[in-house]
Amino acid sequence: MHWGLFYLPTSLPENPEEGAAGYRTLLGQVRYAEELGVDAVWLAEHHFQAFGGMCASPPVIGAAIAEQTTAVRIGTAVALLPYQNPIRVAEDYATLDLLSNGRLDFGVGHGFVKWETLNFGISPEEVRERFREHLEVVLKAWTQPGVRHNGRFYDYSNLAVWPRPFQQPHPPVWIGATTTIESFEFSGRQGYHMMVIPFLHDVEDLRGKIEAYLAARKAAGHDPSTTRV
Repeated sequence: MHWGLFYLPTSLPENPEEGAAGYRTLLGQVRYAEELGVDAVWLAEHHFQAFGGMCASPPVIGAAIAEQTTAVRIGTAVALLPYQNPIRVAEDYATLDLLSNGRLDFGVGHGFVKWETLNFGISPEEVRERFREHLEVVLKAWTQPGVRHNGRFYDYSNLAVWPRPFQQPHPPVWIGATTTIESFEFSGRQGYHMMVIPFLHDVEDLRGKIEAYLAARKAAGHDPSTTRV
């Protein structure tokens, strides 16, 4: 078992000074956690509301953490891929991976807050398809000398994307899933790590989804010793 901190602020500051103090508190807690031997710090991403709104920019907060620590891993739980240009995501998180000397854990999801989806101008019916395509583009940007991609939302022909991440071939990918078993099976087939929210599930329901994830991972030939949930 690994231990980490998870940041999902649920209140907004009354003024800029309070907001700045909140970030300083977060950084102080992370420095202390590293001294205690905590493995990782995970940053949520949310927008436009008290629920996580102060973590709207995980790569910026992550860069500050990287500057003030040396060992703790820096994860996203999760980066909301459908709401951002995938090339910019690849650039920002590769930069964070370099600044941290390879400590990024790239947790991704498609989000579940309809308020965010609508305010970013994304059709709720497109969210899942955008998520899959955006992740595909990010991984191509990190691993191909020139991105070649022809999809529903993006079309690139030999596009060079810099910088490249520190970890090769790319930082570990974690899939955040809660509802559909298809997401668990997709993560398993791809060999990604799994990120869940246990309190949203009946125990037996969650057990079945994790078993489906592990079965899909095994069927795809991925090394079971590298599995992380």
